[in-house]
Amino acid sequence: MKMKLNPLRALVPILGLVVGLFLPHLALGVALPPMDYEGYMIYKGPSGAMSYRAYISSSGVRIEGTGTVQIARPDLGVLWTLKTAERTYEERPLENAMPYFSPEGVPGTIDETYSGQELVGGMRCSKSFITRTVGGVKEDLIRWTDQKTGVTVKVGDRYGRWSMEIKNPKLRMLPKGLFEIPKGYVKKGS
Repeated sequence: MKMKLNPLRALVPILGLVVGLFLPHLALGVALPPMDYEGYMIYKGPSGAMSYRAYISSSGVRIEGTGTVQIARPDLGVLWTLKTAERTYEERPLENAMPYFSPEGVPGTIDETYSGQELVGGMRCSKSFITRTVGGVKEDLIRWTDQKTGVTVKVGDRYGRWSMEIKNPKLRMLPKGLFEIPKGYVKKGS
């Protein structure tokens, strides 16, 4: 029997990875990261592949899926999940919803080691191995950061179980409104 994946449940860990691994910049020998960029995020995991639109900024992270938008606001410590068809949203504390988030770097990092260069999507990237523990669970990750722009373009676990890649990242100033709840949305349960 094949289990159906709930797209909303899939967004939470993905958004956590984006915030925790894409905003901080710890890789060696690359340019400083841009403040704002966007692209198509392709997540590949045990349940298949999923595509999202991703906006990453110093103001927050926005991940758009089918019928659902998640906005992480580190400055406010919140994660909003918007249901576009219902025009409703839910609010949760960021630290409870996203175990990968930290403005200072990847939480629980034990070690980060630069391991050379690789091409990813035609971009020359610095490759780093990250070992961390979160909630007593050890994780081994790989991160690829474009040497020219400082944008993290791919992240995955060292064992190939999942990966996430930003396709065609575009550096540009993103409107602050992308990281706000749109007018007309009502808080669920209000």
